[in-house]
Amino acid sequence: MQRLVEAVMPEVEVDLRSREQTRLVVNPGLLARYDRMNLPAQRASDVGRTDAIHGLWVLVPANDQSPLPFLNNKPIPITNAAQHARLTQAWLSNRHRAGGIE
Repeated sequence: MQRLVEAVMPEVEVDLRSREQTRLVVNPGLLARYDRMNLPAQRASDVGRTDAIHGLWVLVPANDQSPLPFLNNKPIPITNAAQHARLTQAWLSNRHRAGGIE
């Protein structure tokens, strides 16, 4: 399996380098399982540069035991608070725009 991961990682990296649109990674568990969490960290450092990617979001389930994001018991590398946000039920219900109306 490790060889298969090695074989597809260049293609995954190219896909995450999109300059046209922000990418959303919704199933990042295999990155953690095969010790590839450095890939989102490397792409995150590219965001905001004029010749780099447009944006990258990694969606992971919340763990109330830690304020920082973890995946498969491995920390997701972030360098500042702007790279992490916890989505609350109120946010998911769009209450921040609805003026508190449900």
